[in-house]
Amino acid sequence: MRKRQLWPLSLTLVLPLLTAANPIVAGTDHARDVVDSQILQESRSLRIRLPQDYEGSQNRYPVLYLLDGEWSFEKFSPVVESLIQDESIPDLIIVAVENVDEHTRLRDFTPSQVEKYPGSGGAESFLLFIQKELVPYVDDAYRTKQPRLICGHSLAGLMSAYTFLNSPDLFAGSIASSPSFSWDNNLMVRSLGGFLKQGRFQDTFIYLAIGSDDFPTYLEAMERAVHIMEEEAPDTLRWEHMLYQNENHETVPDHSFPDGLKLFFNN
Repeated sequence: MRKRQLWPLSLTLVLPLLTAANPIVAGTDHARDVVDSQILQESRSLRIRLPQDYEGSQNRYPVLYLLDGEWSFEKFSPVVESLIQDESIPDLIIVAVENVDEHTRLRDFTPSQVEKYPGSGGAESFLLFIQKELVPYVDDAYRTKQPRLICGHSLAGLMSAYTFLNSPDLFAGSIASSPSFSWDNNLMVRSLGGFLKQGRFQDTFIYLAIGSDDFPTYLEAMERAVHIMEEEAPDTLRWEHMLYQNENHETVPDHSFPDGLKLFFNN
């Protein structure tokens, strides 16, 4: 399925050993959970949102995975609640994955080592954590069902796209908000055509969003990525992009997260 043009881009632009600490209690809205990861050799904190009727039903729910959970959960859980109340999206479970610190954030969300950023290049391991530990844990602990979505902003947007492109059978949708596609001389953009030619995208969706006042290097990388998508994206990959006028790197998620969710569930 071809994408719809939302705004012209005219700018130049392992069996894991998992344990849960303080597991969620059915019927509570929000709780904390901890997964001990053998792959990352550390514990990762989760913030969980369950549907209001979770305790009183046997229903299963889609799952939205939020990266940068230490800020994204508090910011976007109310947005999701509002979309659910308006029946713009179905009720769902939110799993927000918190970073240990800024060092691990840089490590986990970057697909290559860059000398000026010590410790970078751990995206492959973080993806293995998601595949082999995080998702199986969540599916075992809670009543989940497809689809799964992953959502991130900036470096987490880069990781959201990286996860989706490398493992399209794991997530049916990805929201990449102001993604750091300029990382390592546009590595992700340079690799994009190869991913698209693999023919692995069946009824999947990716939303690429950026603001007109974002960093110039981010805008240039996004324009190149959109051009490649227009030329090479298979019909089985549903994708859309948005250039938000007069929005900057920090404000784009306010629009792109809810817009991406509505587009995923209603198209």
